[in-house]
Amino acid sequence: MIRPLQDIIIEKIAKLIDNDNFNMLVRPLDRTASDKMFSELMKLKFGLCEEALTRFGHFFCLKKVDLFNYHVSKELVEAIRCQNLESLSLGNLDWVKRGRRFMNGYDIVRFLESFLNEESRNVLHSLEITMESPFAKEWPAKINNMLPALKCFAINGQVNDDEFSHLCIGFSNLRVLDISNTNIRNLSGMKMLVNLQILSMRNLDINQTSDLIELFSLTKLTVLDVSQDKQNSGTKIISTYLECRKILLDLKFIDCSRTDINREFAKTLLSSHPSIVHVSAIGCDLKNFSKCGTRIFYCTSIESLFRSLIDFTNLKNELATCRCLEELHRQLNASRSTENLHYSSLLKLVIQTMNMFTSRSTLINGLQCLIWIINHKMDQIGPVNMFFTLKKLLSLADLLPETYSNAEIIRSNRLYWDAIVKLTNSENTNFDEICWTAMNMMSKVTYAAGSGMRSKAGIQNERTLFSQFLPYL
Repeated sequence: MIRPLQDIIIEKIAKLIDNDNFNMLVRPLDRTASDKMFSELMKLKFGLCEEALTRFGHFFCLKKVDLFNYHVSKELVEAIRCQNLESLSLGNLDWVKRGRRFMNGYDIVRFLESFLNEESRNVLHSLEITMESPFAKEWPAKINNMLPALKCFAINGQVNDDEFSHLCIGFSNLRVLDISNTNIRNLSGMKMLVNLQILSMRNLDINQTSDLIELFSLTKLTVLDVSQDKQNSGTKIISTYLECRKILLDLKFIDCSRTDINREFAKTLLSSHPSIVHVSAIGCDLKNFSKCGTRIFYCTSIESLFRSLIDFTNLKNELATCRCLEELHRQLNASRSTENLHYSSLLKLVIQTMNMFTSRSTLINGLQCLIWIINHKMDQIGPVNMFFTLKKLLSLADLLPETYSNAEIIRSNRLYWDAIVKLTNSENTNFDEICWTAMNMMSKVTYAAGSGMRSKAGIQNERTLFSQFLPYL
């Protein structure tokens, strides 16, 4: 759990900048350092780092910007526009729609034009968008023309079949596509994605062979995710897949967790797809099913999840690792604990995994596992592990979801702070850092109140949460 020296230095400098105690940047940072510094400043300010970015922007060479869990202000857009980006994650665009006309849908193209300078538009290779509201008409064609170099695209929200079809036409160079949690029901147009290698289509409702058939035009596809988040979702995706009577010759990994896969379907799938070497079938009845040359992860217990998490980490399979952490949290939360499990080792493994894979989904699922272990198995965690876990939890505070008035989210955030309080009994506790994190989150709530982005009920809930926590300090 030893952190790289560069990360420690960047974290210290970011805090000095945040406190207006640093004026020593004399030459531009390289790409890696720039991205890490920006990420740290966003965490420190909970997205409100416009002043710092404007002040030191000419020292930055940003390539990757992740704004998923932050409110995006006009000032931040203007500051980032000066950078030549290669990767952009915009998160929930419902947070930036205030003041814009919505009669014909959200104008995502206009927003991207304001965010990306001409150089960024020409070189951007990765884009991630989340939006609950519908987009303005003809947005796929406009994005196609704007972003000619796009290789990775993830969209989450209201996307219909016609929009998806038009999107495929202009993005034949895509290598990675994530259309999970959209309302796409027909993959018409997918045959145009001749270079696609990784496809994630979680939680899609596709139950007709005619709607799925173009999937088999993807001759270069190596990774496919057709999993479901909920058990017994009623999906027939695997049976529909097999009914097409076609194969993906290069497919090496498939995630069919919580789908309709069974022993018979698994036998048919693996016998017809000789290249598949890993199958994730979490929540499926495949216990004791095996096939020579193929590893099947069904994870029916916390012990098997522990072993699978080690395997997935060693295989550097982030998609499967993320799903494994998600299922681990679900089973821990269902009190499926065991006295034979070494929770201190599990905690170290989760932190190791989170250090290796830094995608938002992996970090969020890992964070939930850490919170559960601290709140329920604190007696098994040694002082050294407590120290590193506290550091990790504090560094991930910006991933906490917005509270609003949602009772489940309020409970989740409260469990986070409960874990922090339990860890304050460890040696060498940095109370300044804990208090600073809490106060910064309160500042974020105050900013949301002034901008009108948050409901009064949600703001009051979060203020109450922090006010109950601060006396512990």
